[in-house]
Amino acid sequence: MFVMKKMMSKKVWFCWFLLFSTAVFAQKEEVPVGHWRIHLPYNAVNSIAESPSYLYVGAERGFYSFHKKSGEMQLYGKTNGFSDVEVQLLKYHEGLNILLVAYKNTNIDILQGSSIYNISDILRKSIIGTKEINDIHFEGNLAYLSCSFGIVVIDLEKKAIKDTYLNIGLNGIPTSIFSVAFFNDSIFAGTEYGIIKAAANGSNLSDFNSWEGPIEMINNGKAHLMRKFGGKIYCDVGKFVRVYDGSRWMFKGDTIPTYRPITQSIEVCHNQLVIAQIPDSFVGGITIVQPNGTERVVKEVTFNFAILDHENSLWFGNDFSGLVRRDINGNYSYTQPNGPQRASSFSMTTIGDELWVAGGGISAQGSPVFNKAGWYRFENGLWKSRPNIPALLGSYDYVTIASNKAGNEVFMGCHGFGLVHLYNDSLKNIYTEQNSPIRANKGEYNIVDGLAMDEADNLWITNYQTDSSLLMRSNKGIWIKYKIPSNSSGKIIIDDFGRKWIVTGDLSAGMVVFEEGETNQPNDFRTLSLRNIEGQGSLPSNKVNAIVKDKDGEIWIGTDEGLAVFYVSGDDVFQNPDRVQARRFIIDDGKDVGYLLGTEVVNDIKVDGANRKWVATNTGVWLIAADGSAVVNHFTEQNSPLLSNQVHCIGIIDKTGEVFFGTDKGIVSFRGDATGGTNVHGKVIIFPNPVRETYKGPITISGLPENATVKITDISGKLVYEMVANGGTAIWDGNNFSGQRVQTGIYLFMTANNEDKDPHVTKLLLIN
Repeated sequence: MFVMKKMMSKKVWFCWFLLFSTAVFAQKEEVPVGHWRIHLPYNAVNSIAESPSYLYVGAERGFYSFHKKSGEMQLYGKTNGFSDVEVQLLKYHEGLNILLVAYKNTNIDILQGSSIYNISDILRKSIIGTKEINDIHFEGNLAYLSCSFGIVVIDLEKKAIKDTYLNIGLNGIPTSIFSVAFFNDSIFAGTEYGIIKAAANGSNLSDFNSWEGPIEMINNGKAHLMRKFGGKIYCDVGKFVRVYDGSRWMFKGDTIPTYRPITQSIEVCHNQLVIAQIPDSFVGGITIVQPNGTERVVKEVTFNFAILDHENSLWFGNDFSGLVRRDINGNYSYTQPNGPQRASSFSMTTIGDELWVAGGGISAQGSPVFNKAGWYRFENGLWKSRPNIPALLGSYDYVTIASNKAGNEVFMGCHGFGLVHLYNDSLKNIYTEQNSPIRANKGEYNIVDGLAMDEADNLWITNYQTDSSLLMRSNKGIWIKYKIPSNSSGKIIIDDFGRKWIVTGDLSAGMVVFEEGETNQPNDFRTLSLRNIEGQGSLPSNKVNAIVKDKDGEIWIGTDEGLAVFYVSGDDVFQNPDRVQARRFIIDDGKDVGYLLGTEVVNDIKVDGANRKWVATNTGVWLIAADGSAVVNHFTEQNSPLLSNQVHCIGIIDKTGEVFFGTDKGIVSFRGDATGGTNVHGKVIIFPNPVRETYKGPITISGLPENATVKITDISGKLVYEMVANGGTAIWDGNNFSGQRVQTGIYLFMTANNEDKDPHVTKLLLIN
């Protein structure tokens, strides 16, 4: 039983959270440094709730509001104070102006006005078996939650759990409750074996002896989606909609249907009943029932949820089209916020100022998982799905992306489908064993797990589990095959000297360093194998998951036992292989002394404009100092809007410093304080400008030379502050050297590169 205690609630004011988050419809606005935003798919709709002014729409991840008159949208999630990500159900109580949000993990949020209250009792409660919230019913000011373990009653006014009815099945066995309804002084509950009922008042509903059933004729299937309407109860039982008139249960229409469509939702909307069903044998759709029992059917092919609004317009959604409206004249409109095509992400690659995401996957055994998410990209503040290319409709498991320097040729490696070649967003070719040296592993799948482009725009390809597991496609389209020590080649990078560092999937091999000869012949090359053996590479582990080259040319690797770095020069690798040893960092945090992230499984590493390392792990994201000497930050789902601690991949847009995290629950980003820079000024921008008296956040100046010197003076030339940029961005808090806020006025930002050349002056108006 749950402990009956006052709910430990979390009350959060939206205005406070809007200071550290940006979650708007198109998300094209500049994101301030230190702010988060979510990037979730909204094409799959699983729940819709209506308030007088808004529709609240639950999607594959997160949810959003849609203003019925203006069409304005607002995204909701962890970035603006909500507790979780994956929405199971939304239910609106008009009398209390309350939106109840039930998540798939059984966490609960209540939105009332501009305040959010969290009820985490069910989430925190240890329960044997599954924990799910199947349905929500409002009775007065109480919410009855039908759960996989019983019924939970929430007092909506007190924002607290009022009661629980557990183990109310036959002989007190644990029973899943799928839906409840109140009718003629009784409470009816749908279970996996039919419908049970009890007296609504005067009985101990926690005692299974108070419940009777299953009701005759209704004990032949799972009973769910129970709704009281028109003096009757409607309920889906065993895929047939049954109706109870107070004396007997009958089939809807009073005859046994010849078809069994899958009922997705049953909702009472403005004195009408809306039944949404996936058709069976082309029979079904959305049935609208009037109080007198008359029906009309709107033929639709597939959907997950449907309601009628106060203007008699139908709103529904499926897995693909987002929110759909069908007005009373039969006209359709489609709405969804901008977001990536899917929630899945395996790797992220920056091409120019765009972020490309490969949405596929690989099984733990190295086999395809047949994920058809494809790829999508973030460009100028908007997500774009892959173009409609018929030849790629059956493609799957995109895992790696590379492009030429111009960015007009993009190559995508698939774990099973081969190599996809795009030119100006159009398909140029699909390379498999049929038209290239790529070979299928064991005669099954054309696996391309690693791609890297060299300075001459030659593409280097790893062809997993084949005899020639390293391939090169020249910028002229000529192929060369190389047989290297491991046939389990995976991720690949190219260092400043043109050498290829290859991660293997062979736990006895670790890594291979490859250098081709000058003759361009298949046998003209040399290699060095690196293992977790002292003197032979000294890897922390042979299971290397991530590899990256930083701005100093050093090679960082992430393993299932933390981080390490190779300090290499031009002639070290093959002339002095004994120097090619992975170095680990020892950290003293005041409590323990040990290796940096020594127990962490590292999934990905990316380098920002300040040469710091962003590290994806199974315990969140770590920001590591450029030289590995310290942990700068550690973001988790507990201390930040990070969607999940399971972080698969990271991507960084150097121009803005925005860092993207691909988690098992979707993508979220954080605007970092470092951007990429060159040795000269780019387009210098101060944000915000002017600085209003109400703004107390960071003031950023971007477009600077890398590690530029920044001097800030007032209009008379008096120096008020001085700093060095993080990459191409500098951050000022608006204070002088003494930590006091500067006075209202115009301030000059005088900048130069680290050689004190290429001077530049930018003006800022600050109002204090």
